[in-house]
Amino acid sequence: MSATKDVSIEREIDPQREFALDGSFASSEAEGFHHGSVTEVGAESAFGGKARASTRASKEPEDDESALARARAREDLVDEARSSLAKKYTAEANKLVEEGQKHRADASRLVAEVPRIAAETQRLHADAQRLHAETANTKVDTLQKKFGMVVGLVLVAVFLVILVTTALGRDKDIAAKTGQFRSDAQDSRKAFQEDLAKRMRQ
Repeated sequence: MSATKDVSIEREIDPQREFALDGSFASSEAEGFHHGSVTEVGAESAFGGKARASTRASKEPEDDESALARARAREDLVDEARSSLAKKYTAEANKLVEEGQKHRADASRLVAEVPRIAAETQRLHADAQRLHAETANTKVDTLQKKFGMVVGLVLVAVFLVILVTTALGRDKDIAAKTGQFRSDAQDSRKAFQEDLAKRMRQ
């Protein structure tokens, strides 16, 4: 009579209920089969520690295989989701890296132009001084040359400011894209964890 009662109790054990009570259904089941034995953790948790070791031993083989298959299916689902996310964000990261390299090359080119512009400015200044010396006896001509020199220097300064501003703007754009990528990655990771938790509870 006792043996019959043990068998009926074991058939009422729900694998999902075992997982919800002790939180370790997949690991305990997989470890038990790996070492050629069946653990009693789930059964003892489901019945408040009153189930005996004989209830686990009397469980039907097909039920054990089904539980192990579900555990493996969950692990496969997790691995597939992780692989998909890794591929997605690896591609996004590579794209951002390529764009960053392109912007850095443009900034380096603009910086390399600065010495040439500075040399051109010095040349213009020398020309202005020479013109000023040639027209020292004519006040009108002198004023005109000075005005032209100032205008030329102002134009060169404006051009330099535009170059520097453009370079800084591109650096800020790169930083903004990087920050957005990190924020999207964190949101996707959080959503993935929540979705995974929901699937594991199902």
